[in-house]
Amino acid sequence: MVNLQTPLERIVKAKSVVSKFAHLGVLTLGDLLWYPPRRTYRWGELTRFDSLIPGADVTVFAVVMDSRLGWTRRHDKAMLTVTLQDQLETDAFDEGGFRPDLWGKRANRLTVRFFAKHPNALNMHANRLEKGTLAVFAGRLSGKPGSRASEAFLAHPEYRVLADYDPEVVKTLSTRPQPLYHATAGLPSWKIGKIIDTQLLMLNPAEIPEAIPDSLRRERNLPDAYTALLGLHHPETDAQYQAAVDYLRFREAFTLGAALAKARNQVQAHPAWSLPVSRDASAPSTGERGEPGDLVSQVVAGLPFQLTAGQCQVWDEIAGDIDREVPMNRLLQGEVGSGKTVVSALACVAAVQNGFQAAFMAPTEVLAHQHFQTLNRLLGALADPLGELSGAQPGTDSVPLRLLTGSTPALEKREIADRGAAGEPMLVVGTQALLTESLHLSRLALVVVDEQHRFGVEQRGALLAKGERAPHFLTMTATPIPRTVAMTVFGDLDVSVLRQLPAGRAEVQTFLVNEANVRWVTRAWSRAAEEIERGGRVYVLCPKIAPDASELDSADSADLQNPSETGRKKRKTPAKTSWGDDLAGFGELEELEPGRVLHTVTQTASQLAELPVFRDIQIGVAHSNLDSGAKQQAVADFAAGRTPLLVSTTVVEVGMDVPEASMMIILDADRYGISQLHQLRGRIGRGSRPGVCLAIAPLDFPPVSDNLADLMAQAGEGTLAPALARLLAFAASRDGFALAEADLRIRREGDVLGQSQSGRRSRLKVLSLVSDAEVIASAKVAAAAVVAEDPQLSAHPELARLVFDLGEGAQNLTKS
Repeated sequence: MVNLQTPLERIVKAKSVVSKFAHLGVLTLGDLLWYPPRRTYRWGELTRFDSLIPGADVTVFAVVMDSRLGWTRRHDKAMLTVTLQDQLETDAFDEGGFRPDLWGKRANRLTVRFFAKHPNALNMHANRLEKGTLAVFAGRLSGKPGSRASEAFLAHPEYRVLADYDPEVVKTLSTRPQPLYHATAGLPSWKIGKIIDTQLLMLNPAEIPEAIPDSLRRERNLPDAYTALLGLHHPETDAQYQAAVDYLRFREAFTLGAALAKARNQVQAHPAWSLPVSRDASAPSTGERGEPGDLVSQVVAGLPFQLTAGQCQVWDEIAGDIDREVPMNRLLQGEVGSGKTVVSALACVAAVQNGFQAAFMAPTEVLAHQHFQTLNRLLGALADPLGELSGAQPGTDSVPLRLLTGSTPALEKREIADRGAAGEPMLVVGTQALLTESLHLSRLALVVVDEQHRFGVEQRGALLAKGERAPHFLTMTATPIPRTVAMTVFGDLDVSVLRQLPAGRAEVQTFLVNEANVRWVTRAWSRAAEEIERGGRVYVLCPKIAPDASELDSADSADLQNPSETGRKKRKTPAKTSWGDDLAGFGELEELEPGRVLHTVTQTASQLAELPVFRDIQIGVAHSNLDSGAKQQAVADFAAGRTPLLVSTTVVEVGMDVPEASMMIILDADRYGISQLHQLRGRIGRGSRPGVCLAIAPLDFPPVSDNLADLMAQAGEGTLAPALARLLAFAASRDGFALAEADLRIRREGDVLGQSQSGRRSRLKVLSLVSDAEVIASAKVAAAAVVAEDPQLSAHPELARLVFDLGEGAQNLTKS
């Protein structure tokens, strides 16, 4: 028996078609029927050939006079040329539907062209548009208004072949919205529509299950499921199509809301440790110890600076969360340099103060070392990094501080593991080494993750599963990725915001440079030398480490050089890996153009050393293939000014705090995401010295507008290429919050319940976090009420099926 869960291969016999549908995420009959058009279009008013105007959108009714498959003049593309003859006049038609008086005449002709890399890709059009075929074609005529009509042609028009001429069919096509589907190679929109039509004709309306309760549909004036399907694929009017889209939009939001409500119920069924602590962090810094036993107040009192009002507010929110036995799941979002680490340190100290353990996870070994040093400095006399050698009582008079990375000596790792298993209070700072099976933190009460976009869902989930109870979770970022923004909108992630920057931070200017402009690029290197002469430091960023024919992706971080410590099988150190450290979302970027060669650290450093302007300047390098000691030394030499020019991959993306750094040059800037670009730029202007950031890429840049909303509107409409949109947004704003929304518009929401970080694999087909806030909010409330009344959704089988089809997504989200 066929139902919506029936696999597509049982319905569509052509294996190649099934494979192409799978590429579109269509695996079952239900996926096929609910596969929405990306938009609708109208054939419009039919246009006579003698009134064609170049540059205009036209709809023509014509017969194919000739169809020739060949190549373009440059012989770089295959081209199908189809010659049409106007058949609009309705008088004097013969039985075949032709105008005998027009047949064969050269007047009233129009050329249609289709292009592809290879002739085989055009066979489908050639077979459909044979001589004598009647069809309706719609598209934009080539050429500018005012040019000669005889030179105009249609390129890749939408068309509908008419088996038999029927004036009523043409009239219907001219007035009714036509669905246009997301297609793939070998599976065009018309073919998708034809397959959907075939299945719709076989449907019994009573067999279409309903996911939205009737009362809720009536309240929101939504159609039933079957009517919505007809409106999606066969709308008679624009209103019918919009009603169907509204139904599907609410259905998606309602399903996600139910999944998240069930996931929250599961999480809250596993209590966290309560960490009562003073919520007042506004006391002035005195350099003296605070109340005995109150480690948090002692840390605040000993700080060499006053916490900002924003930091105090955020601490109040976090302290309120960790005081409860409901696990905190909070995002601490703050501009680069806003003081997120200080606030997270107070949360860690609160865990130790209450006799528990805290884990502070960083994405790279370099950053883990820097966080360890920063926390040691912030805790001052309370820090006990040597392991009770001070004689202090842990959790009462001191904060045992440990560092665990892939390069930590085995003896220290064993000591940390033993104390963790024994439940001793301590704060462990580390990398992915914290995920090892041998490390058991039995009283883990708090997890802090810095730059959460650098970790996968499974990695974070492994860390959260280490304690006896569910730990509180705090993640920090300067620019959230789309998936994180989606999580906050759907309500599974609370947000604390730090907008206030510490006093004294310098301004940073950002410029976009076309790599083809040799004069500007040459000037960039001269400017770098001038910055160094004035006492500044200069970063040069490259997307790759070294030339490599394999073009491997960079999923590596520093600790992958010690994979055995992550519980995985031991493998060789990836010394020959050419990509830099973890280009976040690199796999989500556009495919690299054929023949393009990216800049590498090794080659760039060598080339810069030969430039006269750098003759007397020492150049350092940093990347993930250096061992831990070499990376630490490279960072120290740069900070001290011994190598004031540092050529690096993204190992410097987060955590580098060099006040003298005043310039950054990002090569192949189009190969980075907005979050990364913003993080990289945050490495300069951290002192009183003004900064300048140059993003260099092989792109023609229009003038940069400070109207970010207009830029993103263009990106959303597809009039801006994604790479260009990213860089224009990056140059237009230093506001990490505005850039997060820009990233959302460009990349969409990401797989909210899965592991994808961009919208390319999103489970959301029509729902948009940018424009559907009201729908999401109301669906979330309605879904929570349904789940509260019926936790197992036994009375809502179709909703239960949709939630179940999300797989482990809801669980993943609560762990991320």
